[in-house]
Amino acid sequence: MKYLTFATILAVTPFAGFADTDHNIEITQAVSIETLKTARTGAGYMVITNHSDQPDVLTAVHAEFPRVMMHDTEITDGVARMFHVETIEVPAHGSISFQPGGKHIMFMGLNGDPFEAGEMVQATLVFENAGDVDVEFKVVKRADLPKFEDAIHSDMDHSKMDHGDAGHSDHDHGGDAHSHH
Repeated sequence: MKYLTFATILAVTPFAGFADTDHNIEITQAVSIETLKTARTGAGYMVITNHSDQPDVLTAVHAEFPRVMMHDTEITDGVARMFHVETIEVPAHGSISFQPGGKHIMFMGLNGDPFEAGEMVQATLVFENAGDVDVEFKVVKRADLPKFEDAIHSDMDHSKMDHGDAGHSDHDHGGDAHSHH
């Protein structure tokens, strides 16, 4: 008979959801991709589901990094460009996916402390109606990234992206832009 250790149980259930039942917000698939040691930025991905009858708006993300921003990505003439967004609306009884090649959270200022597989990145999502919702992003290897429901460009090479006014165009992404701690 095989026994599962507590660590094994945690390892096989990293994408279980977090539901803030007081505010009808559920966070699932909260992950970050491990980063290179030289990385200055990392990214957070997740699915936010709003179970309420009213839309809610994500207005900020807080974490223990010098700078944390919400970004989205647009593709124009085959060139992907990241840009900062101030807010993201989550529709009533709907979901928004933060995924590679789309919306994501940028954690800036890693300064030699990379995201390593198995670590947890703590953050607080701030919603207009739901208020503060804590989330833990499990750091995974790129190969272990979950399949997001509407993922589109999951193997996009972010080193070739036009970072435009995304707020970190001076950062060296080392070909792995969204996988920094």
